[in-house]
Amino acid sequence: MYSFGETKKIVNGQVVQDSSVKSEYNGQILHVDKVDNNKFMHYTLNDKDLKKMLKKKTSKLGLLERLDKKYMKKKKQHTRKSKSKKQTKKRF
Repeated sequence: MYSFGETKKIVNGQVVQDSSVKSEYNGQILHVDKVDNNKFMHYTLNDKDLKKMLKKKTSKLGLLERLDKKYMKKKKQHTRKSKSKKQTKKRF
């Protein structure tokens, strides 16, 4: 299955917003290419990912915004502080 959509917002003869989305699904993997004002994003989702997204409650965010939010997060690095361990007596 293949899908494509494109929108342009023109004000006073100037393009102020140019967006397009192309998706291709082969029954197992969904590929989505999104271009928003020359910013390119690519998503690859398997059936498990799609089922998770479709099971979630409705949101004010659209599908592409939810994809951005979930799959484009930068992973934060965390450091662990060492905790003092209490010595416990072993019982036999």
